[in-house]
Amino acid sequence: MSTLYVDRRGAAIDLEGDTIVVRVDGQREGTAPLRVLERVVVRGAAQIGTRLVSRLTERGIGLTLLPGRASAPASVLAPAKGDAALRLAQLELLQDPRRRAALSTDLVRTKLAHQARLLRKAVAAHQKAGLDSTRMIHSIEALDRASAKLSTDMPAQSRDTLRGIEGAAAAAYFAGLTQLFAPDLGFTTRNRRPPRDPVNVCLSLGYTILHHRAVQAIASVGLDASIGFYHDLASGRDSLACDLAETLRPLVDNAAISLFREGTLEVQNFTLSRTACRMSKPARTRFYRAFEDHMAEADISLDRVTKAFVAELRHTSETRRLSDDGRP
Repeated sequence: MSTLYVDRRGAAIDLEGDTIVVRVDGQREGTAPLRVLERVVVRGAAQIGTRLVSRLTERGIGLTLLPGRASAPASVLAPAKGDAALRLAQLELLQDPRRRAALSTDLVRTKLAHQARLLRKAVAAHQKAGLDSTRMIHSIEALDRASAKLSTDMPAQSRDTLRGIEGAAAAAYFAGLTQLFAPDLGFTTRNRRPPRDPVNVCLSLGYTILHHRAVQAIASVGLDASIGFYHDLASGRDSLACDLAETLRPLVDNAAISLFREGTLEVQNFTLSRTACRMSKPARTRFYRAFEDHMAEADISLDRVTKAFVAELRHTSETRRLSDDGRP
């Protein structure tokens, strides 16, 4: 186990020795030793002991809070590593339009490549099974046209131009993605806040969990999650986490495909209304378990990308320092 999910209304979560204990109505419901955990995710109304929160931050174990529709999700992190030079380097990057454009172009290029790869695999499976894949092929063609505008032998694009390319590509991608789910799920487009069909419920929950994994990975290497390069600074926004999670969202999409294809989730596991859709608690338990199986690649990618970003920031800062030292 690397992630502990607690999704019980009224749960009381505390620490006994080096073990997390979950109680509901005073009854012991489960335990998890700290030594096997990388993160804890708590959904809904719950009580969390301060000793536990302190121990989690000491051990570098991320705590994600998903309080529900009334409040925004949050991450509780270990104290910053104190490397102010890294944050200064992030701020320098923020004020360098050329570097921001280059990194942002690479980010969007990578995201489109991952989306196209998912659809290409799906087309191959459909064609092997004798199923129609016309709409997915059209989506791939649109993604390829968008990617051609971001070729490595072309100048980096401005972020406004990138947003236009990314938006058009997203519409094409989701048009193809809808073909991978049964019609009775009602998934015809991406919608959120609140999601209005079972697939979008899974995507929203999965994207949220992925985002907070990115926040925790960023903090673990001493970076500031609020200072990104593609997403602008905004109050309350973890812009760098938004940047890094963008390219990994197709992993969440693939997890959702598997959950419904394999019958882990079915339409009857959801309550539908005219304005919202909700997943039942037993279904959420199955979602968490299966979702973790798909997140290993995301964790590896986040670890690799955050460390590479730190190395790039340090190298650029050192190069600038040497240049300044040698200036007459």
